[in-house]
Amino acid sequence: MSFRYEMYAYRDIQEAHTDGLLAGNGLSISYSPRFSYGSLFQAATPFMEETVSAIFRALGTTNFELALREINQAISLNGLVGNASGRLPDLYADIRHALVRVVQQVHPEKTDIDTPAGAQAAEGRRHGRLAELGVQLARFKAIFTTSYDLIPYWAIMTAPSSFKDYFFDCLFSSEVPEKYLERIPLHFLHGALHLYTEDKRTRKIVAESRHLTLPRTLDQLYRSGDAVPLFVSEGLSRHKMSRILENEYLSFCYDSLKRQSGGLTVFGLSFDGDEHIVQAVRESALRRIAIGIYTPGMSPEAIMLEQARYAGKFGSDRELVFFDSATFGGGGRGSRRRRLRAPPASSK
Repeated sequence: MSFRYEMYAYRDIQEAHTDGLLAGNGLSISYSPRFSYGSLFQAATPFMEETVSAIFRALGTTNFELALREINQAISLNGLVGNASGRLPDLYADIRHALVRVVQQVHPEKTDIDTPAGAQAAEGRRHGRLAELGVQLARFKAIFTTSYDLIPYWAIMTAPSSFKDYFFDCLFSSEVPEKYLERIPLHFLHGALHLYTEDKRTRKIVAESRHLTLPRTLDQLYRSGDAVPLFVSEGLSRHKMSRILENEYLSFCYDSLKRQSGGLTVFGLSFDGDEHIVQAVRESALRRIAIGIYTPGMSPEAIMLEQARYAGKFGSDRELVFFDSATFGGGGRGSRRRRLRAPPASSK
């Protein structure tokens, strides 16, 4: 396989790459360093008692959705056969509480994200940086994200008539009403903090009000005992894929990625632990992939090694283009093209 070992500023390639966007946690980190946490489970561990941690270990998971669902099923079964559930309801509540606490710890409020650099939080513009991101997302025909934070959702809500998330009246449906057909779709490949399952259906929390923050909204929702948050927090790709196949919404999003054709722009995603996403891209009809690499501080040799790593993932039958992810969106400065010396072409 051969390809051009060049790095472009994003503005040099954006007009030719508008089919699909696949974004990872790097997008969120570009808006707040608080999104650099490794996983919600790791961040939540200090808030969980040892018995709760032992339940996660016994289940062999770090997935809140799975742990809550298993405990809830155990409580229901005990009720059906007349057995006492003991501490299970309290442990279920402890896990929900840990989840709410960690979300409050790591997830900024919308006003913090929208505040212009150097301004006080109270001076934040309504729909400032998020609206800019919404404009950026609107350049694509389809959007996919592996992150489960609210940055993409908040961004599309600045221009709700331009996008669809397949939640109609807050309930997931793959059947799109006619008036939404031409809107740009957003897919949360690993779920999101505002998504949950209840009565075996996937639902979403509506946009927050001015007086109800995200942690309070989640806390009130999960107090019902029936609502289970939908986000994939497993560390291994095969475990993530198992969770995806168990849920109608996640399966729909994954299949939608496999159905993509034309081009794909990748930003803020290294694919570490996400081999199932690599496989979906491989199985698709995508022919062009533009991949962002964060190059500040990297040597030319390190950049070329990173390019070769991506090339090895996506086979020999696709055109690969690389851009400096530091120039993506509003953060891009200048349009200078940086050329790197290419090693001999490789084949696979």
